[in-house]
Amino acid sequence: MIKTIEPSSPILRKYVECFYFYEGKSNSSFSYLAFPHFNTGLSFMKGASVQRQDWTLQISENRTDSVHIEILGKYTAPVFLEYKGTLREISVIFKPLGLNRFFKDNHNPKDFFKSTSKVDGDKIIWEIK
Repeated sequence: MIKTIEPSSPILRKYVECFYFYEGKSNSSFSYLAFPHFNTGLSFMKGASVQRQDWTLQISENRTDSVHIEILGKYTAPVFLEYKGTLREISVIFKPLGLNRFFKDNHNPKDFFKSTSKVDGDKIIWEIK
Protein backbone atom coordinates (compact mmCIF):
# COMPACT_ATOMS: atom_id res chain seq x y z
CA MET A 1 0.00 0.00 0.00
CA ILE A 2 0.92 3.65 -0.26
CA LYS A 3 1.80 5.48 2.94
CA THR A 4 0.79 9.15 2.99
CA ILE A 5 2.46 11.74 5.22
CA GLU A 6 1.56 15.41 5.48
CA PRO A 7 4.45 17.85 5.95
CA SER A 8 4.97 18.93 9.55
CA SER A 9 6.73 22.17 8.60
CA PRO A 10 4.33 25.14 8.35
CA ILE A 11 6.47 26.59 5.55
CA LEU A 12 6.42 23.35 3.55
CA ARG A 13 2.65 22.95 4.08
CA LYS A 14 2.14 26.11 2.01
CA TYR A 15 3.48 24.33 -1.07
CA VAL A 16 3.30 20.57 -0.46
CA GLU A 17 0.04 18.66 -0.01
CA CYS A 18 1.67 15.40 1.08
CA PHE A 19 4.35 12.79 0.49
CA TYR A 20 3.64 9.28 -0.80
CA PHE A 21 5.85 6.29 -0.02
CA TYR A 22 5.48 2.93 -1.74
CA GLU A 23 7.60 -0.20 -1.47
CA GLY A 24 6.56 -3.18 -3.57
CA LYS A 25 7.58 -6.70 -2.66
CA SER A 26 8.60 -9.52 -4.99
CA ASN A 27 5.65 -10.87 -7.01
CA SER A 28 3.34 -8.20 -5.58
CA SER A 29 0.94 -5.99 -7.46
CA PHE A 30 -1.02 -2.92 -6.47
CA SER A 31 -3.23 -0.64 -8.55
CA TYR A 32 -5.46 2.37 -8.12
CA LEU A 33 -7.34 5.01 -10.07
CA ALA A 34 -6.11 8.60 -9.68
CA PHE A 35 -8.84 11.15 -10.30
CA PRO A 36 -8.24 14.58 -11.88
CA HIS A 37 -7.02 17.33 -9.58
CA PHE A 38 -4.84 20.44 -9.81
CA ASN A 39 -1.85 19.21 -7.81
CA THR A 40 1.50 18.20 -9.34
CA GLY A 41 3.12 14.91 -8.42
CA LEU A 42 6.89 14.49 -8.62
CA SER A 43 7.90 10.83 -8.18
CA PHE A 44 11.29 9.24 -7.71
CA MET A 45 11.31 5.49 -8.36
CA LYS A 46 14.18 3.08 -7.79
CA GLY A 47 14.28 -0.27 -9.53
CA ALA A 48 11.35 0.60 -11.78
CA SER A 49 10.46 1.05 -15.41
CA VAL A 50 7.41 3.00 -16.51
CA GLN A 51 5.22 2.40 -19.54
CA ARG A 52 2.48 4.79 -20.62
CA GLN A 53 -0.50 4.01 -22.76
CA ASP A 54 -3.51 6.28 -23.03
CA TRP A 55 -4.57 7.02 -19.44
CA THR A 56 -2.55 4.18 -17.88
CA LEU A 57 0.84 4.11 -16.15
CA GLN A 58 2.37 0.67 -15.62
CA ILE A 59 5.22 0.75 -13.15
CA SER A 60 7.09 -2.52 -13.00
CA GLU A 61 10.22 -3.97 -11.48
CA ASN A 62 13.47 -3.23 -13.28
CA ARG A 63 16.50 -5.04 -11.87
CA THR A 64 18.80 -2.03 -12.22
CA ASP A 65 19.60 0.45 -9.48
CA SER A 66 18.68 3.35 -11.72
CA VAL A 67 16.29 6.05 -10.54
CA HIS A 68 13.33 6.99 -12.72
CA ILE A 69 11.70 10.39 -12.25
CA GLU A 70 8.11 11.11 -13.30
CA ILE A 71 6.12 14.30 -13.09
CA LEU A 72 2.35 14.14 -13.37
CA GLY A 73 0.62 17.49 -13.64
CA LYS A 74 -2.96 18.45 -14.24
CA TYR A 75 -4.95 15.81 -16.09
CA THR A 76 -8.55 15.79 -17.27
CA ALA A 77 -9.48 12.10 -17.02
CA PRO A 78 -8.79 9.42 -14.40
CA VAL A 79 -5.36 7.77 -14.67
CA PHE A 80 -4.97 4.07 -13.87
CA LEU A 81 -1.71 3.28 -12.05
CA GLU A 82 -0.49 -0.29 -11.76
CA TYR A 83 2.58 -1.36 -9.77
CA LYS A 84 4.21 -4.79 -10.19
CA GLY A 85 7.15 -6.31 -8.37
CA THR A 86 9.94 -5.07 -6.15
CA LEU A 87 10.37 -1.32 -6.48
CA ARG A 88 10.43 1.79 -4.32
CA GLU A 89 8.79 5.15 -4.87
CA ILE A 90 8.83 8.47 -3.04
CA SER A 91 6.45 11.12 -4.36
CA VAL A 92 6.02 14.75 -3.45
CA ILE A 93 2.51 16.02 -4.17
CA PHE A 94 2.72 19.78 -4.64
CA LYS A 95 -0.24 22.10 -4.23
CA PRO A 96 -1.23 24.11 -7.34
CA LEU A 97 1.83 26.16 -8.39
CA GLY A 98 3.69 24.86 -5.31
CA LEU A 99 6.46 23.30 -7.40
CA ASN A 100 7.26 26.75 -8.82
CA ARG A 101 8.47 27.91 -5.38
CA PHE A 102 11.41 25.52 -5.63
CA PHE A 103 12.84 27.12 -8.78
CA LYS A 104 15.00 30.22 -8.44
CA ASP A 105 14.12 31.66 -11.84
CA ASN A 106 11.11 31.52 -14.12
CA HIS A 107 11.98 29.55 -17.23
CA ASN A 108 10.35 29.15 -20.58
CA PRO A 109 9.35 25.45 -20.81
CA LYS A 110 11.02 25.30 -24.23
CA ASP A 111 14.39 25.81 -22.47
CA PHE A 112 14.13 22.26 -21.12
CA PHE A 113 13.35 20.48 -24.38
CA LYS A 114 15.19 19.61 -27.55
CA SER A 115 13.80 21.01 -30.75
CA THR A 116 12.56 17.57 -31.82
CA SER A 117 9.28 16.06 -30.80
CA LYS A 118 7.00 13.23 -31.86
CA VAL A 119 3.26 12.93 -32.02
CA ASP A 120 1.59 10.06 -30.14
CA GLY A 121 -2.11 10.15 -30.91
CA ASP A 122 -3.30 13.60 -29.87
CA LYS A 123 -0.26 14.26 -27.62
CA ILE A 124 3.03 15.89 -28.51
CA ILE A 125 5.98 14.30 -26.71
CA TRP A 126 9.10 16.47 -26.40
CA GLU A 127 12.55 15.07 -25.80
CA ILE A 128 14.18 16.48 -22.67
CA LYS A 129 17.65 18.01 -23.08
